[in-house]
Amino acid sequence: MNIFIMRHGEASFTTFIDKDRPLTARGEDQASEQGSWLVKHAIPEQVLVSPYLRAQQTYQYMQQHFKKAISVETWENLTPYGHAELVVDYLDTLQQDGIKNILIVSHLPLVDEIMRALGVKEEVIFHPATIVHLEKLAQSVKLVEYKVPVV
Repeated sequence: MNIFIMRHGEASFTTFIDKDRPLTARGEDQASEQGSWLVKHAIPEQVLVSPYLRAQQTYQYMQQHFKKAISVETWENLTPYGHAELVVDYLDTLQQDGIKNILIVSHLPLVDEIMRALGVKEEVIFHPATIVHLEKLAQSVKLVEYKVPVV
């Protein structure tokens, strides 16, 4: 299974309600750039995305590059203080169901915690819109690459 874990694009501080923070224009460009990069590597069969506005918008800008409909699940557990162990358990279930490529759009600190819960030891700094590509085998997970947006 190929797992693409992504932090949302750059977000504005124009609201005091964290879940309602929108992307900046730069965040929109970052998300679009990362969508263009992702389609050259794999088209996700399943997308898991945080319900927070900035994560939803990040996926909306990415999906413009996908040429087919993709199953998207908005999941409360992908907010900044979700539980990485639940994500890992769900990934196991999706892998057993035959899912080969999955995209997760979430937040700090959860994106880093998911990597740790999967057993990845390498250090990655999740700048806004960074995507990490992991390969999940039967008993191990390895870091394949990561992509920080240029914009």
